[in-house]
Amino acid sequence: MNTYIAFILSSIAGFSTMLGSLIIFLSKKKSLNFLISGIAFAAGVMFFLSIFDLIPESILFLKNTYKIIPSILISLISLSIGVCISIIIDKLFPNTFDEKSLYKLGLITMIGIIVHNIPEDCSCYVSR
Repeated sequence: MNTYIAFILSSIAGFSTMLGSLIIFLSKKKSLNFLISGIAFAAGVMFFLSIFDLIPESILFLKNTYKIIPSILISLISLSIGVCISIIIDKLFPNTFDEKSLYKLGLITMIGIIVHNIPEDCSCYVSR
């Protein structure tokens, strides 16, 4: 029964993504402001999830192996490394948006999503 619910929820999420992309393709007025606003909104959501979900979860996960202080330090160091990588990426790719840079942004985003999902997919097969 849970498999059906998971399939239905995954399908709804996929169709929601498809519906969101249709809005971009079907809009008559092509504006970069809409795209920039969408990216900013997505960044805000990810920031919120990182602060209130991922960081506390990582500390709890590390607490199973280490004591609380090393767990917090490892989480903060990892967070700092992630921020430094983001700053480097921001310096490598300037904030000018033209058709060529949007294409490059799309490719980098696609590669990032693929790389992000590889460990999740592998862990599903390992846990079986």
